[in-house]
Amino acid sequence: MPGNNCSYLFLSVLGISLIILGVYFPRRSILESFARHPARETLIDRALCMPLGKMLAKCNIDLRYYFVSQSTADVSEHIRNCAHCDHIEECDNFLTDDNLHDVDNIPFCPNSDAISRVKQIQQDMRSKIKKRKQVRSHLKRAFLLPPSHWFTKQ
Repeated sequence: MPGNNCSYLFLSVLGISLIILGVYFPRRSILESFARHPARETLIDRALCMPLGKMLAKCNIDLRYYFVSQSTADVSEHIRNCAHCDHIEECDNFLTDDNLHDVDNIPFCPNSDAISRVKQIQQDMRSKIKKRKQVRSHLKRAFLLPPSHWFTKQ
């Protein structure tokens, strides 16, 4: 009965692919709808109008990553900290200084700890992505060579 084995294999592959599609696509659409939630968009607009948005950009933090990775409560807290900050003059001087880029520590900012934490996570993620790209390009180059060169050092 070779036909039965093939049909079981086909049904298994079909079932697994349906499960993957059933889990991946709804999760993706939920995350996308959460990122476009009206309350979240309002928070993003408020943060970008305040020195917080400029501070994130000055510290070389990708704003899209920041707003997706942080909860609405955290973003609200950062906005509140920025609104009630007593170091307005220091902040303005910092933001207008063209010599300062990609700063790790801002001692006067009440959001300094959060900014440095987000920056560290973002840098870790970028280095992981860079390593993956290097491995992929190495594998791609290795397998484009004839098999006799696969296990020799170049």
